[in-house]
Amino acid sequence: MADPAATIRQSQLLGRLVLDRATTETLGRVASLWVDPRAARVLGLTVRSGQLPLGGVLRACSWSQVAAIGDDSVLIDGAAGDRLQQPEGAFDLIGHEVWTDAGNRIGTVVDFELDVVEGRVRRYVFRREAGAETGYAIDPAAAISGGPKRLLVQAAAAEAAEPLSLAAESWGVALSSMQASVQTTLRQVQEKTKPIAETARSRFADFAKEARDRARNLADTARNRATELADTVRDRTDRMVAESQQPVATRPAGDLPAARDGAIDDPSGDLIDDPIDAWDEEPPAIDTAARPVDGDGDSQPGDR
Repeated sequence: MADPAATIRQSQLLGRLVLDRATTETLGRVASLWVDPRAARVLGLTVRSGQLPLGGVLRACSWSQVAAIGDDSVLIDGAAGDRLQQPEGAFDLIGHEVWTDAGNRIGTVVDFELDVVEGRVRRYVFRREAGAETGYAIDPAAAISGGPKRLLVQAAAAEAAEPLSLAAESWGVALSSMQASVQTTLRQVQEKTKPIAETARSRFADFAKEARDRARNLADTARNRATELADTVRDRTDRMVAESQQPVATRPAGDLPAARDGAIDDPSGDLIDDPIDAWDEEPPAIDTAARPVDGDGDSQPGDR
């Protein structure tokens, strides 16, 4: 790397060409740096393959992959990651609000200085709310904490911050970096919500298919039942019509013989008396003479 004592501002790195040290292939240009406010150290950087501030594909690499920082390019050992992964606790601080531990908002981070060897932050540069062309440098030891939107610093250190000239082009570069940071955030949100959207879309498709299948089954069942009912009604109607059209067997009244009391119809057609009517109410007489019966029930030959 370059001289260990050398420092550089982030605004000077933004947009700088990034090359693969092994192949000399162009990887893109520096889009942003990720800083851990507690450790006051750069953990990684993002590389954008496109030329426009909001165009192209963002990829990431760790600070340990930075082999050299020259006047014209940044050399990287190993290809940048295919997916953008932000280190935990690290943020692109450009555009962050600066608040004091007294609860006051005093400005916005527009730049910071770092050494090119270890990537340690030497000074944060922020712009107060009232001045657009003047920046103020604050020691990183005065930074208490930081998050996705804000940097919290000691109020006394902020009041004693050293003023320095803030070139207009530096502010423009900082604005471009802030736009890139917004794009990075959007990209991360899309990456996180994409699986959720795909899952929801898949579940909706499954639900729609299930609904269509149920509707089709219900329609088939209703159609089959309607057909069966129609067949049943038609069969019953045909049977009733057929029964109503069959002739009824009749016999002329003159063919019926007149009946009289105590007579039955002979197969020859003549009426004969019913022998039952000839019986008297009294039992018929028996002509055989009665004879005694011995007590023992046995009859002797001489008894006759």
